[in-house]
Amino acid sequence: MPQRSNKQPEHSALKPLAMGTDLIYVPRIARLEKKFGARFLKKLFTHDEIEILNQPSPSQSNPLQSVLPAELTQTVTNQLIDLLTEKQRHQWHQKIAARIATKEAVSKALSVGLNGLSWGQGIAWHSVEVVSTAKSPPQIVLSGRALELFQSGGYTQWQVSWSHDGDYVVSTVLAH
Repeated sequence: MPQRSNKQPEHSALKPLAMGTDLIYVPRIARLEKKFGARFLKKLFTHDEIEILNQPSPSQSNPLQSVLPAELTQTVTNQLIDLLTEKQRHQWHQKIAARIATKEAVSKALSVGLNGLSWGQGIAWHSVEVVSTAKSPPQIVLSGRALELFQSGGYTQWQVSWSHDGDYVVSTVLAH
């Protein structure tokens, strides 16, 4: 019978790992955006992030194009257009929520919070930048204290995964 050992193998070559996850209720983001408008976005996002958020999705160049056949788009009622506009607005709030959830997940992976959320020693919202386009996966760009914590933890890269379903958005990040 082969001998078994409880001793764990040494993996000095393994890089440290840190993970963070956050879940956001999209209607809460919609309420905050409606109440505070541009001030809400400027507090949480860099100028570049706001530019990305304001870029239309590929299907938004003609919002009816992805939903209805071309021959029907001319006969659609204003009521349906209003519904599509509401759907697009919800999708925009999902984009905002995904980025907020990613910033929250990064702060958790770094074992700190975000300033302004009752954490005195947290990182600044603008020190975690979430950059993505319709053609690229989300990337995390750090600056300031967030970058210092990342580097002092021995991390070299991030992996990001986010998903949304209806009123919820989840983001998980892995630093290694």
